[in-house]
Amino acid sequence: MPKPKVLATHSLFEPARQILQENCEVEYWAKPGRPPREEVLRRVKDKEGLICLLTEKINEELLSVAPKLRIAANVRWDLTISTWPACTKRGVAATNTPGVLDETTADFAWTL
Repeated sequence: MPKPKVLATHSLFEPARQILQENCEVEYWAKPGRPPREEVLRRVKDKEGLICLLTEKINEELLSVAPKLRIAANVRWDLTISTWPACTKRGVAATNTPGVLDETTADFAWTL
C-alpha cells in the first residue's frame, strides 16, 4: 500500500519530520517565506494531507482542487469560520493547535 502524500507549507521540528517520514510521502516548502497561494493550490492537488500555517487559507477554493485531501492540519490556535463548513461538506478532517500561543501571550502581557 502506498504511503499517503502530504504537503507541509513550512519546516517542522525533527521529531515530527521523522514520524511523518515513516508514515507518509511528504513534500516540504523549502524556500524562504510563505508559499504563494497559487503554489499551494498547485502542490496540494494530489495530496491526502496538508500541514499549514494561518497564512494558508483552507476554504472551498483549496478543497475544490484537492479531491483526495482527507486532513488539513492547521498549526494555529483557531480555524476560520469558513474552514469548518467547507471541510465538513467534503469529509476533510480539520485540526488546529489550541493553546499554542498561551505562554507567549502571557509572557508578552508581563513584559508590557
